[in-house]
Amino acid sequence: MRKNKLPEIIEVDITENHITNGRRTDYSRCPVALALKEKLNAGENWVVVFSREVCIKYGTSYYWYVLDKEVTNFISEFDRGKCVRPFKARLERKYGE
Repeated sequence: MRKNKLPEIIEVDITENHITNGRRTDYSRCPVALALKEKLNAGENWVVVFSREVCIKYGTSYYWYVLDKEVTNFISEFDRGKCVRPFKARLERKYGE
């Protein structure tokens, strides 16, 4: 998915592999960040996951996406060490190009 701009909506699968390799309370290495980096072929770009939104630097642009309740609950449960399951996340762009 390497284009000049990111889409209005990103759907990404959070897999068992992302959960296993994710780090609790690490905004750039949590399962959601790992899944996004993989989907976007992040390379020199970066992804930062906050409690309710995500900032993605893609090329020279910055994009902010809103996290829905399912994703925020997942992050909260994961960070507290609870058992979480793979799922498909849907992120809607808040602002950015």
